[in-house]
Amino acid sequence: MVVESPSIMTTSMMTTVESVWTQAVSSVQDMGLSVATAVNVESPVTWALVGVVGIYVIRKIIQKSFNMIDTICNRTYIYNICWEDPAVDHQILKIQKNDVIFRICSAGDIVLDYAIEGPSKIVICDMNQHQLWLFELKIRMLRDPNLTYDEWWSIWGSSDVNVAMKVWRRMRHTMSSGGRKWWDGRIERVFRKGFATSGSTGFAAQYVIPWLMYVVGFNIKEWAETGFAHAYVSQNYHVIQRSAWWFRRLFPSILAPFAGVPPNQIGPEFYTVEFYEGILREIFMDPEFGAHNYFYRFYYEKGYKDQSCCPRTLKKEFFEALKDNAGCFEWHHATVQETMERVKPHSFTKLVLLDHMDWMPNAMVHEEWVALQRASVPGAQILWRSAFTHMGDKPFFNNLDITDLSPQWYPKDRVKMYPGTFSSYMPKDPFPFVDEALSPCQRASFVRKVKTTTKMILHPLTAGKISAHGDKMSAFYAAQAKGYDAVRENMLVGRPEMMSGFGPIKQGHTWLDVGGGTGRNLHYLRAQLDLFQRIVVLDICPELLEIGKENASRSFTPEQCEKIRWVCLDINSKNVKE
Repeated sequence: MVVESPSIMTTSMMTTVESVWTQAVSSVQDMGLSVATAVNVESPVTWALVGVVGIYVIRKIIQKSFNMIDTICNRTYIYNICWEDPAVDHQILKIQKNDVIFRICSAGDIVLDYAIEGPSKIVICDMNQHQLWLFELKIRMLRDPNLTYDEWWSIWGSSDVNVAMKVWRRMRHTMSSGGRKWWDGRIERVFRKGFATSGSTGFAAQYVIPWLMYVVGFNIKEWAETGFAHAYVSQNYHVIQRSAWWFRRLFPSILAPFAGVPPNQIGPEFYTVEFYEGILREIFMDPEFGAHNYFYRFYYEKGYKDQSCCPRTLKKEFFEALKDNAGCFEWHHATVQETMERVKPHSFTKLVLLDHMDWMPNAMVHEEWVALQRASVPGAQILWRSAFTHMGDKPFFNNLDITDLSPQWYPKDRVKMYPGTFSSYMPKDPFPFVDEALSPCQRASFVRKVKTTTKMILHPLTAGKISAHGDKMSAFYAAQAKGYDAVRENMLVGRPEMMSGFGPIKQGHTWLDVGGGTGRNLHYLRAQLDLFQRIVVLDICPELLEIGKENASRSFTPEQCEKIRWVCLDINSKNVKE
């Protein structure tokens, strides 16, 4: 028997493995070549399939790896132009010389448009520092005494990198240290590639939208050659329907972060094809699209071709006014509420809040409007937009006088991004300040909470036969009265939101609290009880009212307690009017 040496065996095995591997690679290559030969790379179907697979992979990466909006905001700005129509704003606001205006910054071009009217002051804020650095770049250029109109147009209208660098070198020392450092590393690249392609919206407009237009068969170049004719879109309406179908699948999960839309702003409407078809129809079926809609042409034409279709801020006749009023700005890297708490009280006469309240919970909206009221003069005008056509999901707005401007102004809005446009005036009477903390007398020990909970659970087993409704209520609540508020606080989770919808509290009003029990609702507004002339707490259970009266005497002033009447009565009683 001949035994091969280990070295000979190893060599033989390696040869075999190499042979198998070579055959496998050859088979895969042949298979790939066959597939590649069979696939028609010119076919829209092929690119559609590639796009669907790519979108699926990107979506999974985004969902599992990071918050897309946070990632974008940590690297760059989202908006390179604002997505609201300043012409609509001017018609609604009617800006005067003595106005002090607040607005969320976004790309900053709309507040520059406001400045042409010469208001006393404009305060802006943004949570994305890069948006503010974009705005600062524009303002510092305008404040450069040597800036000419031709330079201004070349930079922001034509994206001329040579002019941009010339002006940058001349005025970069006036920038904040953070803004100067950030723009030093990218200003040449931004304007060389084209300002229209910068930011996350520019990225989407450069790469995602062209692919989508190719898939749905919309030849934008051919449409542009017709002067963006209305007849062309009418004859090819099917591309709007196809685009709506794709937007329904792309926007909520893929495109929304690039447009600055957080997940909690995406309501049920965003998951219907009809929602997108309606918006696209309003935009592209507008007969005046080619003449006046510079917003979308900005992305297609990668800038503005001439002054016939561009913002007012780039037109020669407004340039001197823009430069003269460039000193009226103050900007903050902060939330709206933080900005309101920084400025001098009763500063603003007009406020523009964009759509940011869409993604805010009711409690946050309530707190923000309390701060807005502090920073605004009584009667200040507030304008905001929304992806929704109503504000009914937030109880705070239930008792606020709101004018729905959507039917009047949405058809005239060239951007058509926000179906909802709303306006209100800041009431002089204070909003309810909801203090959710329990008063000291309403807290209970752990033992008391256990006893109260046990009695509540076992009541159906221990209660006797009682027929009268009032007696039933007393039998149930009497044993729980002392620990009632402490135990029920975590069960009645909607009560703070209910209290936020109280509306502005007018001096001398009467408050009737039906089913008020222990008077817990009064403690939410403990800081504003003096505004009421009278408070009536009505309940069918005397034991709860006794606890409420005792808690009030220990928590409120004697003058406040004198305003409160504790009435034990069935609301369905015939004597209720007495």
